Amino acid sequence: MTFTTKRMQIVLSADPDSVFKALTESKAVCAWFSEHAEIDLAAKQYDFWGKYTPTVPDRSTGKHPIVECVPGEVLSYRWLVGDHETQVTFRLHPQQQGTLLTLRHAADNEGSSTLGVGEDFWFLSLENLRRYLDGKPSDARVDFSSPMRGHI
Repeated sequence: MTFTTKRMQIVLSADPDSVFKALTESKAVCAWFSEHAEIDLAAKQYDFWGKYTPTVPDRSTGKHPIVECVPGEVLSYRWLVGDHETQVTFRLHPQQQGTLLTLRHAADNEGSSTLGVGEDFWFLSLENLRRYLDGKPSDARVDFSSPMRGHI
C-alpha cells in the first residue's frame, strides 16, 4: 500500500477535556484503541502495543514519543510503522454540542508503504472512540496478530 497523508474529522458529544482524557489515559486508550498502553505526558511517552495495533508491536517497539501536547487542544506523537516514520496529530475544537476532533497521520516520506495503517483503521478507531465517550462498548477492533483471510 502506498502511504498518503490521512486527514479525518469526527464530531464527538463530549467536551474537549473529556476527549483529551480518552486520548491520554492508559486505561481509556486500552478500552477503545490498543491492547496495551502506557502513557506519561510529563515524560512525553505515548506507548501502545499489542494485537490491535498494525504490525503488532511488542512492548519494546510500541514506543511513540510525544511531539506536542496541549491539554484539551492537541496531541501529536511519532509512530514508527514498519520501517517508516510517521506522525499522528489529534486537534480538538470545541463545538456547541461537544468537540470536533481532527486527525492527521502523515509519513515523513510520502509514497512509502505503511503496512496496513490506512483509512479503514482510522475510521474504525475513531468510531470506537466515539462509542467509548458515549458509554457504549467499543469492541469492534481488528486482531492484526491473526492472518487475515476471507472473501468479500
